[in-house]
Amino acid sequence: MDGVSSTEIALMFAVGTGAILLLVTAIVLFVVFYQKKMLQEQIHRQELETAYQRKMLLATLESQENERSRISKELHDGVGVMIQSVLTNVQALGDRVEADVRHDITEAVTHTHQTLREISFDLMPASLERFGLIHALKELCTRLGKRGSVRLVYTGDDSLSDVSGEQQVLLYRIAQEAVNNAWRHSQATEITVEVSQSQGQLTLRVSDNGRGIPPEVQKQSSGLGLFNLRTRAEVLGATLEFTHLQPSGTGVHVQLATHG
Repeated sequence: MDGVSSTEIALMFAVGTGAILLLVTAIVLFVVFYQKKMLQEQIHRQELETAYQRKMLLATLESQENERSRISKELHDGVGVMIQSVLTNVQALGDRVEADVRHDITEAVTHTHQTLREISFDLMPASLERFGLIHALKELCTRLGKRGSVRLVYTGDDSLSDVSGEQQVLLYRIAQEAVNNAWRHSQATEITVEVSQSQGQLTLRVSDNGRGIPPEVQKQSSGLGLFNLRTRAEVLGATLEFTHLQPSGTGVHVQLATHG
């Protein structure tokens, strides 16, 4: 090209190359920024969906607990009083009914009344609403310990702080499910329930000396009440772990962040 020096050509080439590099860089930055923004929006949508699902699940569980509480009170205060009245009337018959017959009727009514009280307790222990989680867990161990040969022990703190009533109900249900699983299926001779709270962390442990839960069963979404355990832990925002204890047994470990 006439009148254009090699220096000018080199300069134009450098400017052109620089412009292309700037354009490529801009495109790359735009793509990276766009992808980052899309990822953030996706995460935000997932968080909103998770929060909504958790809120709906919590509402469902609260509804279930309210219904359990209502039925439990009706059984205890309504049907329970009626059965107690029947028992009193039977005992008042005295010599008008043969002693053996009166004894059999009294025994049957007493057994029915006791079964009714156990059902009422399983639905919603009054001690949980009145005195809180620790008292209810101690009562659970005492009651189940009287039903069979398995020894149940509560150990740990005697009081809690910064744990709401809803959280205590969910923690109780987790402990109740874990205890019932071990009591019914593990062939354990001893089950221990422990609650401790320290440095803003509440820990619930249920351990037994039974045959343990196979790893493949632990991974399943249902069976042996594992689904209920995971669901309530998720609603709580707590971590849930299963551990194999030595020489035998299973540990259910729940950890919840608190402000205590």
